[in-house]
Parts: sequence; C-alpha cells; structure tokens
Amino acid sequence: MNADRRHLDVVPRTHLREHRERVLAWSQTRAASTIGVHPSTLWRWESGQISVIRAYDLQMIANAYGLSYEDLDRIESRRSARPDRTVLSWDIRGTVEAFRLLEGSGMNQHLAGLRAGDDLTGLAREWLTAPALLATAHEGSHHIDIAVVEQLESMVLRLRHLDDEIGGADLLPVVSQRHQRMAVLLAGTYTSAVGRRLHAAAADLGHLLGWLAFDTGQHPLAQRQWIAALHAAHSADDPLIGANILAGLAMQAYAMNRPHDGLSLAQTAEQGLPASSSTRVRSMIACRQAVAAAKIGDAITSGRALNRAEDLLDHDDPHIPAWLYYYGHADEELHAGTAWLALNEPHRAEHAFQNALECIDPTHVRDRGVILSRIALTRVAQGEIEGAALAAQDALLLCSAQLHSLRAVDELTDVDHALSTYFDQVPAARDFHDHYDTLVSTE
Repeated sequence: MNADRRHLDVVPRTHLREHRERVLAWSQTRAASTIGVHPSTLWRWESGQISVIRAYDLQMIANAYGLSYEDLDRIESRRSARPDRTVLSWDIRGTVEAFRLLEGSGMNQHLAGLRAGDDLTGLAREWLTAPALLATAHEGSHHIDIAVVEQLESMVLRLRHLDDEIGGADLLPVVSQRHQRMAVLLAGTYTSAVGRRLHAAAADLGHLLGWLAFDTGQHPLAQRQWIAALHAAHSADDPLIGANILAGLAMQAYAMNRPHDGLSLAQTAEQGLPASSSTRVRSMIACRQAVAAAKIGDAITSGRALNRAEDLLDHDDPHIPAWLYYYGHADEELHAGTAWLALNEPHRAEHAFQNALECIDPTHVRDRGVILSRIALTRVAQGEIEGAALAAQDALLLCSAQLHSLRAVDELTDVDHALSTYFDQVPAARDFHDHYDTLVSTE
C-alpha cells in the first residue's frame, strides 16, 4: 500500500479512547480484558489502524463500556463516510495549500477532526524527517518584498503581547482577520531570502492563532492552525518555530488527557532542534515534557525534565527568539507546579506556584489567574479550604475584571468542583461559588 494512502486511512476513534480514559478511567489493558480482546487490538481500534470494526466486536465494546450499540454503529457509519484528509507535502506547495485550505470553505473537510495517537505523533515525525528545502522562492501573481515581511513580524509580536493582557476570546477575531491575508501572500512572488522570513512569519502568526483557539477551547481549529504553521516552519527552515508549534500541540494533548501524545510530541520537538540552538527554547520544551510525564504518572521522567529545564534556563543564551519573550523563571515554576500537582505533591506544587507568582510579569493577567487557581487546588488537597477559597477569589477577580479567556474560566471550574463539598461548612467557599456562578452566567 502506498505510504500516502495509508496515512489517509488512519482516522483515530477519539470517542472510544476518551470514554475509556475519562469516563471509565481504565487502562488499555483493563479495557481489552473486559472486552475480551488483546490490548494491541484495542489500540488498533482506537488509533484507527483497523479502519472498520465488525458488528460483533462493536457489540462487545458497547457491552463492556455500557454504551448503546446503535450509537456506536451510527458513529462508525459517519466515520466510514468521512472524506479523506488531504495529504500536504513538505515543500512550498504544501504550505501554500495548507493556508489556502484554512481560509477556504473546504477547511472542515480537508483538515477536519482532532488528530491523536499515531496520526498526530506520526505527523510530528514527518516534520522531523522531511528533507530540507534548498530554496524558499516562489512565482505567483504579485510581488512580495522585505518591507511587507518586516511589517508582519512586528505585527505578530505586538499581538502576542496583547494576548498576555486580554486573553484569547477578544483577540481571536482580530488575529483571524490578519491571518486571512497570509494565504494570498504565500502564493505571491518572492526570492528565497524573502521567502524564508515570510514563511517564518506565517508560522509565527499561525502558532499565535492556534494558541488563541486553544485558549478559547476551540481545539480542532487550534490543531489545524498549528499543523499548517508546522508546514510553514519547515518551508522557512526554522526548526525553533517548528519546535514551538509542537510544544503547543503537546500542551493541547495533555490538556485533553492524552499525556502520552503530549510527551511524544515534546520529545520530537527537542529532537528537531540543532545542537547549538537556544537553551531557552530547550528549557521550555523540557517543561512540556515534565508536565506530560507527570500526567502519565512517571515521576522520574518528569523530575529529570524539570531539573534539565531549570539548568538550561540558567545558561547565558544570546540566541533567544523574539517570540519566546514570555518564558522565564515564572513560566518554568508554573510548569513545575503543574507537574507536582499532577504527581499528588500539593505542598511542592504550591511552593512552585508561589515562586511563579512572585516573579511573573504583572501584565500577564491570564497566567496570574491560572497560577492563583492552581494554588487554590493545592490548598484544597492540603485541607486548607479557607486559603483555597481566598486564592480562588483573587483568580476570579482577574478573570471578571481584566480577562476574557475560556481556559482561565475552566481552571476556575476545576476549583469550584474541588470546593463543592465545603460550600455548607466554609463561608468563603460558598462566597467564591456564588461569584463564580455570576461569572459563568455572563460568559
């Protein structure tokens, strides 16, 4: 079978995997045993390596998972009727096509759905192994000069700083509007020198737009943007931007309870970096590896990644890319706290979060809100309910007064759930819940 054809046939069954992991909290081994199949068979069903599940097997899955056979059969029918996903080449043509599809009516058809498992990590390996382009020149209908590219570069950096202050929901329409022009620019005429910077700017803008979609809970859109941006990063011959995009995909994966995917993506990102590249970028990627490993429950791998991230951050780095301005000791401590929280070490987690809060840029409102919410969770885990409610109230004030970020609100939702058993005993917890309800009702 042709390799491209095989790639098209692999469409993961995320509904089966998410039900097993989120609802049942079963490992693949336990689920396979309950269904009555080998774990490798279950993996091939979930990852889409087996394109069609037989009716008998589908009934066994329904019985084991407590689901309706008719519902599963309906999903399988829709799945088999789904059009093939477009295979994008790792060259200028593939990048131009990726951005064209993002802006066209066929976006949902050609780049649709959340990739997961081998379908996603395989894409990362494609980026890692794709041959470098000898030139990034293109012949199109209109001329693009360096002045246009310089305007794009400065615009993206300004928009990134604005995101720190107001969050994704308010900024997403603005960045989307600017992104629509990118497909036209990439299809123009430019020299190789201009083309490399143009494609790097396209990758940077695509990464930002993917991040804003992630911040607003629009995960399929975020992933599509990041995949297109990854192609632009390869066209630009800029492995640092490519690694940053994979780091975003890694964060999305473990945020959606797919930590194995997250760890694989973050490790691939590190493999793609040149030996002499920015130590600051390496530190950021090590942080993503640490959180993913912690969410798997691998304390050893997580701890080693955290130590590496801290050591790399202390190195002098003259090659820090402009887009990494946000990453420093505060963000490293935020990741460390998140990892310790996932590993059920709330005291160590709170210490890291407090360190992050002390050194974070005060204009980074969303991150401050996230840190405060996670401090609240660590205090609940330690039985300090009054203190948890106070931290949660501070986070709530940031979200309601200065910020519009669905991700930040989701953090508060987790806190509200954690405090729910204390509403009747702790007035501060009840007070937080009442204010949280008001915030959610106005979203």
